[in-house]
Amino acid sequence: MVLGKTASCMYPLLNQLLKYETPKFGMLILDVKGNFYKQVLEYAKKYNRLEDIIVISLKSNIRYNPLDKPNLNPSVLANRLKNILELFSPNNTESYWLDTAQTILTEAIKFCRLYNNGYVTFAELHNLINNENYYKSKIEKLRLNFQLR
Repeated sequence: MVLGKTASCMYPLLNQLLKYETPKFGMLILDVKGNFYKQVLEYAKKYNRLEDIIVISLKSNIRYNPLDKPNLNPSVLANRLKNILELFSPNNTESYWLDTAQTILTEAIKFCRLYNNGYVTFAELHNLINNENYYKSKIEKLRLNFQLR
């Protein structure tokens, strides 16, 4: 469930959903303003369901890595990133550069998965693409790993 502008009208529904323990359900609440989660926590506390709530935020210890999709084809993952770039691009006529960025991201994702046990992060992609010494060190690491086998 994704709640938007009319979040306040969702309070009674949320109250009912959290009131009943079975069957448990999953819900994703995108709280853009950062005020709705307080009501969620209040209801969860009221019904002894605080342990069921997971808050993902910059201040919490729980993180979500949207690039950690080991079963997803690197080109599909890179295409998703390209779509995000298009959202922030003021002029979408730059299709050549966006397609090139997608190609580079695809290859960087493949490469990162090789040396990083399949795990990809934005920091790794940034370092691979922007730091030549970092990129060369990862090539050397892979070369040594293949020689040891």
